[in-house]
Amino acid sequence: MNLSASFNGSTQVNLRFLRELGVTEKDLGSLRDDLHKRDQLAVDGFNYVRFSDVERSARSLGIALPTDALKQLFTVAGGAPITGIRAADTDFPIPSVSASGKDAAINFDSNRVLLAENGEAKISKKSSWENFFLRRTKTDNGVAGFEIHGFQKQTLAIDVPKNGSLVIINARGHQVAYNVRPAEITPGMVDNKPFTVKVLGADKNVVLEQAFNFEKTPGNFSKKLLDGSFTQRAADDPLAEKPLFSVGDAKDSDRVLLKRDGKSFSVDRYEQLLIPPKTTKQAFRAANNTTFEVHAQIRGSTELDDPSYSWFANAKITGSDGRNITLDPSLKESRRAIWTKDGLAIFDPHKEKPLAVFNPFFGEPHVPR
Repeated sequence: MNLSASFNGSTQVNLRFLRELGVTEKDLGSLRDDLHKRDQLAVDGFNYVRFSDVERSARSLGIALPTDALKQLFTVAGGAPITGIRAADTDFPIPSVSASGKDAAINFDSNRVLLAENGEAKISKKSSWENFFLRRTKTDNGVAGFEIHGFQKQTLAIDVPKNGSLVIINARGHQVAYNVRPAEITPGMVDNKPFTVKVLGADKNVVLEQAFNFEKTPGNFSKKLLDGSFTQRAADDPLAEKPLFSVGDAKDSDRVLLKRDGKSFSVDRYEQLLIPPKTTKQAFRAANNTTFEVHAQIRGSTELDDPSYSWFANAKITGSDGRNITLDPSLKESRRAIWTKDGLAIFDPHKEKPLAVFNPFFGEPHVPR
């Protein structure tokens, strides 16, 4: 396999990258506006654009471009060895559980394998777990169970020197990334084809250059990472509306805390565990003969490490009368499902008495009198 590229008019560059090579903010703004007028740039003004279009705009505006520097950076000599990046199950961290105060803390920190370095510039294979989601298992003898699943993710992680820069050039010679933070390259960014990494120092000279290729792997399916259980608290417990968790040696914890690379993701509410076992539905009936059903939520952000994750996203609740039901506490004018110490209660707007209460974990449904 051979990877080579030469800089020419069809080479795509990121307009912002010109700033790294000395083009002023004022000139960048002028180039952006001119390219936008020519319908050669998106509204945000900073997508990838052919160098010939940039050159044409610069010529009309009298702006000097660092063409020689770009030629040097975007030229990739053929014949350089290409390092294959292959995922193996042994690359990925094994989660470890510890009791931390009242937390069952689970460590999922990523593993790194150094592939190349020069001073502060380093390129590593990073293997991590992501897209964590919950699955509830069958209730047994008053103890309910849950599982945490996740997907493997492998990237190329790059440490850039202070005030340095980063250039990623794909197999067609186009720039596909620069100064991404965190500096991680995924197979999708390079179309699963060979690519070249160039790390620049503060003086914008290349301090580390290496060619890579993400090798094809079987389909990425979720894997069960660990399991645990949860129980009810005593009725007079100030936190009676929240479960007690046990994972490994961490017993009777207030929450399960997943930790990964300095970030944490919490499981501490019954609502997060509502998704029925085996994603089947659970049904219960109200006094007015309306049947309510708890389903797995198949849309929305149900992954614990998704930035938009919310604790009421895992389950969907429907009623046989066709009225919408929400767990979202902000929707005051909607029929709402609210977790109480007796279980999941369904309330009509502005009503103090629930239509029905159902404990999907430990008890049978009942109708309030």
